[in-house]
Amino acid sequence: MFKKTSKKILQLLCCWGVLMLLSPRANATHSMGLDLTYKCIGNNQYEINLTFYRDCNGISAPSSPRVSWAAACGSGTLTLQKVSMQEITPSCQGIVGTACNGGNGIYGIEEHKYQTILTLPTGCTNITLSHSTCCRNNAITTLNSPGNERIYVEAQISDATLCNNSPVFTNNPVPFGCIGQPVFYNHGASDADGDNLVYSLVSCLDGANTPVNYGAGFSAATPLATTNGVTIDPATGAISFTPSMAQVGVICVAVQEYRNGVMIGEIVRDIQFTAIPCSNNVPTLSGIDNTTDYSTTATVGTQLCFNMNSNDVDANQSTSLTWNNAIAGATFSSAGAPHAVGTFCWTPTAADVGTHSFTVTVLDDYCPIVGQNTYTFTIDVQPVVCDSIDVTVVSTTDLTCSNNDGVAVLSASNGVAPYTYQLVNWTTGDFFSNTTGTFTTLTAGTYNVWVADANGCTPACSGHTFVIGGNVTPLTITSTTTDVSCSSNSLNTVDSTNSDGSLTITATGGTPPYLYSIDGSNFQSSNTFTNLAAGVYTSIVIDANGCSQMVVDTVGEPDPISIGVASVTAATCGQANGSITLTATGGTPGFLYYINGQSQSSPTFTGLAAGTYTFSVCDINYCVYDTTIVIPGTPALVAAGSATNVSCHGSCDGTATATVVSGGSGTASIVWDNGMTGATIGNLCAGTYTAIVTNADGCADTVTVVVTEPTAIAASSTSTDVSCSSNSTNTVDPTNSDGSITVTATGGTTPYTYSIDGVNFQSTGSFTNLGSGVYSVTVTDANGCTQTVVDTVNEPDLISIGVASITAATCGLADGSITLTATGGTPGFLYYINGQSQSSPTFTGLAAGTYTFSVCDINYCVYDTTIVIPGTVGFVASATSTSPLCSGDCNGTASVTTSDNSNTYTIAWDNGMTGATIGNLCAGTYTAIVTNADGCADTVSVTVTEPAPISVNLASSTDETCNGNDGTATLAVTGGTAPYVIDLANFSTATTYSNGTGVFTGLNAGQHIVNVTDANGCGVNCATNFVLNGCGMNPLAPTSPLALAPMLSVYPNPASSLVQVRYQTSEKAVSLSILDNNGKPVYNRGNLNAEGSLEVMVNGWSSSTYFVVLKGANGELIKTQKLIITD
Repeated sequence: MFKKTSKKILQLLCCWGVLMLLSPRANATHSMGLDLTYKCIGNNQYEINLTFYRDCNGISAPSSPRVSWAAACGSGTLTLQKVSMQEITPSCQGIVGTACNGGNGIYGIEEHKYQTILTLPTGCTNITLSHSTCCRNNAITTLNSPGNERIYVEAQISDATLCNNSPVFTNNPVPFGCIGQPVFYNHGASDADGDNLVYSLVSCLDGANTPVNYGAGFSAATPLATTNGVTIDPATGAISFTPSMAQVGVICVAVQEYRNGVMIGEIVRDIQFTAIPCSNNVPTLSGIDNTTDYSTTATVGTQLCFNMNSNDVDANQSTSLTWNNAIAGATFSSAGAPHAVGTFCWTPTAADVGTHSFTVTVLDDYCPIVGQNTYTFTIDVQPVVCDSIDVTVVSTTDLTCSNNDGVAVLSASNGVAPYTYQLVNWTTGDFFSNTTGTFTTLTAGTYNVWVADANGCTPACSGHTFVIGGNVTPLTITSTTTDVSCSSNSLNTVDSTNSDGSLTITATGGTPPYLYSIDGSNFQSSNTFTNLAAGVYTSIVIDANGCSQMVVDTVGEPDPISIGVASVTAATCGQANGSITLTATGGTPGFLYYINGQSQSSPTFTGLAAGTYTFSVCDINYCVYDTTIVIPGTPALVAAGSATNVSCHGSCDGTATATVVSGGSGTASIVWDNGMTGATIGNLCAGTYTAIVTNADGCADTVTVVVTEPTAIAASSTSTDVSCSSNSTNTVDPTNSDGSITVTATGGTTPYTYSIDGVNFQSTGSFTNLGSGVYSVTVTDANGCTQTVVDTVNEPDLISIGVASITAATCGLADGSITLTATGGTPGFLYYINGQSQSSPTFTGLAAGTYTFSVCDINYCVYDTTIVIPGTVGFVASATSTSPLCSGDCNGTASVTTSDNSNTYTIAWDNGMTGATIGNLCAGTYTAIVTNADGCADTVSVTVTEPAPISVNLASSTDETCNGNDGTATLAVTGGTAPYVIDLANFSTATTYSNGTGVFTGLNAGQHIVNVTDANGCGVNCATNFVLNGCGMNPLAPTSPLALAPMLSVYPNPASSLVQVRYQTSEKAVSLSILDNNGKPVYNRGNLNAEGSLEVMVNGWSSSTYFVVLKGANGELIKTQKLIITD
């Protein structure tokens, strides 16, 4: 087997090499194909997808290809980004790698996908997407000079507002076929919107509207050399042919999508195909259920299943099957060896009525190139026939124009909505379908009606036909134009816009009256348009029915005006002695000639100096054309002078210079009126100097130079004093340097620089942030000349604070006061105490002590001083207490102390007692008034508390068993003062127990009494009692004087929400139930203690009479109570 496969590989290699020799240069770009599709994502946005098929023996795939778009609404270019790449080489498993990845395969094919987003303007229609890649493979044998041809593909979007998705190709292209063997293939286009697809062979393109240059005998319909032609099924896209020779060709397939008979989009796939001699026989695939028929019918709601059998006449070869998933909801499986059998199953719905197709590709395992064919299967889904459905043609409207605007309204009944309506125009073959029954874009002709309901039911024959009339005389238009007066290169002086052209439209046919427009937006009833500029105009006429027609016409213009020169005489030595004679052509003869706006009838101008002139001609229509012409000539000598002025007033260091600006030739001589010669003379005082400049041509010019001197520098100054005196704090400027000096200088040579220290200079005469003192300011001008001015920055008088009056504080109270006086600084004072300001100099409410007083003048200058406020000392009283030992005792105490022990005090209590400490107090609050020898007093209160009363509760207990002395009890003590002594006595057995924890074990059955004593000796006798039962005995039997009488109470009664049930019994483990008036329990609680209380929520219970039942541990009735429930 290995030897046989190797032989076949060698054969294929030889065939491939022979095929490559068919081209003069087989190493061209090797771009194998393209397709361009789009997907609507809403809001006038489309996802643009470009697929590039690359021959791996050629150039690399583009990294960021571009797609152009164009429409009446605009145009642009998009840059796409690569989103995926995969190798699609149809190689067998025996090939380790391909030309795409450096393996032993001699060829390889890659699929590169690119993507971007296109946003279109609102209302955009008839959009063309396009992409072009250079160049095609030189190995192509069906084109002339293929290496010079580009690969160009387009996609069409009819209306952006439809948000339509283009068809997409589901099958990879098949790049190879065998000579003499049938090739079956289908690109497998599918449409997400369910639109009707129509396939056709079209010319491959080199550019927009530019077909490729096919070789002799080849065309779009005959793209390859075959034995029986290349055929394509327009409904399914199935392609078949048999190559007759070795060749490399290009095939282009267009897929148009139709919706309701109107084409709404188109895409094209451009693919290179190679036919080679093969020793391998390609596999084949049978039709439906091993027949030769590849089409069948199906009924809505009924499952359709069939098989297709693959075969390969080559021994030892196996086959496999794949399909393109073109039918949603269908399944496809493949099984069997060595030749696979495919099984297709599908249950169509009512929405699937119509023709559907899918493709199955059969492949063998031949090496290095697998043999393959793609077969197309077609299913015609028929609706379920239901004769009960009625269809009514409600109304029809004939065409109003020669356009397709007929209307028909249909109505169906006696079925299950919604209905699907379909129309066929037997006159034109147009097909329409919708679910509303209203059709608005019908063509003229006779229509047959078909309808199906939601279950796919349809009448065997609707029996309904109707006619849409179209006998409207076509609207036709003609036009005449009047050209504008002036050419586009001239100025129309009568109409500056040069818009005196006109256009007249004549309309016939249609339905008058007509409206006319030349811009598609603004319409008028008049058929004449005036004030038009030269250009191409698209005229549109709309009749009374809205039918339109257009014609394109041109408003022309005269030939461009031009100005020529018949003769010219140059000017000499800069004089106005030149001349020129002009010629004028174009425009409308009858010219006037202008120079610098002055007109004459003669074309000759004299007395001209050398230079550039604007000449104009004006024709008989007042159209003006300008041009500039240079009059040549020798220039006049022009000299200029300059001076360097004296630097300082009274100096003689100036200079004067004369230079030739223009004109003449050679070296000029320069003579000054002071006898000096040369271009520059120096050591000049202020004055006027004149030089005569003569060039080699004898032309002369006189130059006068004025040497000036600056005036003497004069300086004056003004100063601003600092805000604060030296003994105060400047709160705005802590350095108290807010003084300033401003120096003004005149004379000398600007600019000036100023210095206040003779070292540092600045460009302004203002010096700020100065402290008080004397300053000398030096002014220096641009020439270094200086002047000095002296000025003084002063300060205000020193601030001082005096005391006008003072009042001492008493008894430690804040009742002292002081009045201050302030002098110096800048009046407008604020007065401060401890940082708090006021406008008054008097401070009240002062306690005795030392205070810092401040004054702040109007300039925020602050001066501080400290002053002592005299006064007597106060005190603070405080109180403490001791509590009684036991609850209800009166042996507590209350005591008072003061914060000042240096004085004597009297203390009076509100209970009549006196002294620092009083006793024998019960619990309560006590108040004392404390007064010292100075008459100062303070009031203080203290609370005497007492312990809470001692309380004992039985937390838990267990009865004595038959083993004896094993009962337990746990007591919880609160109140009093811990720790406690707890005494327990069994009255039945006269046994006593005692501890501090309250936990007792080893108890006998019987009645138990509890006494408690706390840490202060406070006690309570018979704090509580409880009963422990024994084995086979009831301590509370009737013979026992301590047995508890049964008790059961309910509150409130009647009740509507919460009920509290209290009970008492001599038994333990009792149960409590509530029964309705039928004896049915509505509430149960069991294993309860001998006594206790329960809360029961009864809201939501029916208003009625209920019974509360208390039972013993053995179910015996202890007590009952009636309960009334109300809403």
